[in-house]
Amino acid sequence: MLQEQRGATILEAIIAMIILALVIIGLNTGVISIIKSNMQSKELTAATTAGYQLFEEFRRDDYDNVVSIGTSIDTVRSLYVRDWKMTIDTIQTQIDLEVRWPATVQNHRIQLSTIIAKP
Repeated sequence: MLQEQRGATILEAIIAMIILALVIIGLNTGVISIIKSNMQSKELTAATTAGYQLFEEFRRDDYDNVVSIGTSIDTVRSLYVRDWKMTIDTIQTQIDLEVRWPATVQNHRIQLSTIIAKP
């Protein structure tokens, strides 16, 4: 009777370690996915902020100076490329902006638009 109560066999211990390893791998994959999603969200937020900062610069500047800029491209922090086009009307100017990142590959992009009224 004492021989039957010796504890876990090597096979049971190996099976328990395999199950534990599979659980850890699954958790690791989930954590990596969350971190990657968080990084993409931060990049999108920074790109949107870079676009809205340009709009605010245009709004603070004199209307005639803004209209004279027209179409242009610039880079923010060597990461985001802002490319904008202005459609000028008699009473307002529409600004269509595209922000692309990263600056070298530019495989992500957002499009923003605003209207600045002539005073």
